[in-house]
Amino acid sequence: MVVATRAGQSTHRSAWRKYDRHNSIRRIASAKQSHFQLQSRHSLQAYESQLSSVIVYLHDIRLNRTSIAQNHIIMAFAIAAMLFLAPTLMGTIFGMPF
Repeated sequence: MVVATRAGQSTHRSAWRKYDRHNSIRRIASAKQSHFQLQSRHSLQAYESQLSSVIVYLHDIRLNRTSIAQNHIIMAFAIAAMLFLAPTLMGTIFGMPF
């Protein structure tokens, strides 16, 4: 079907319908793509939070192990200090003639 316009040009309504159909398909595709991007963004954020919680957990484990090792070292120093306390006390009371 041909329609006359102001300038005397003729256009096909079917061509405009195809153009409109193509644009609507393009709009639907872009909406689906943005929905997919939104879903993938949410899933990536969930994965990121899961990984960050695992990293924090591993960091806490490492700090606890370091703390336990330091406690063992300090315990050894405390035992050594207790062993040398008695001779030091006797040396201060009786002088150093031994």
